[in-house]
Amino acid sequence: MDIREDLLECWIQLTALIWSNRILKELTYHEATILRELKKRKGKPVNATKLSKKSGMKKPQMHRILRSMEDRGMIRREINPKDRRSQDIWVNPVADEFYEKDHARVLELLDVVVKEAGEELVLQFIDSATRMAKVYDEVQEKTSQED
Repeated sequence: MDIREDLLECWIQLTALIWSNRILKELTYHEATILRELKKRKGKPVNATKLSKKSGMKKPQMHRILRSMEDRGMIRREINPKDRRSQDIWVNPVADEFYEKDHARVLELLDVVVKEAGEELVLQFIDSATRMAKVYDEVQEKTSQED
């Protein structure tokens, strides 16, 4: 069997588990990703370009999701006073309830995964997946520079 096909199959299975099983109930996957990044910043604003890069979303998709989140009161955006072409984005307290509820559910699910798989296997998986994501990102960046 072709190792590339095996890698692709693994990637698709993991993606399908995250996306299609609706682990998150209150938020979409992308909304949760954005809120997670905003919450990690502990009140410091971020712009859509950095969020796009961090999440892997394209800018138009990011702006659609941000507009929806803003309409629902989850975030606020303001023009950056130092760069009028950029908007600063903050998380609003109303989003905390949505995020915390979904986050707690995911952590409960992951408790079971760790218990079933064993901590050693989970740590190996985290290490391997993190390294693979870094390699993929580097290859993607090199390829896009060559185009």
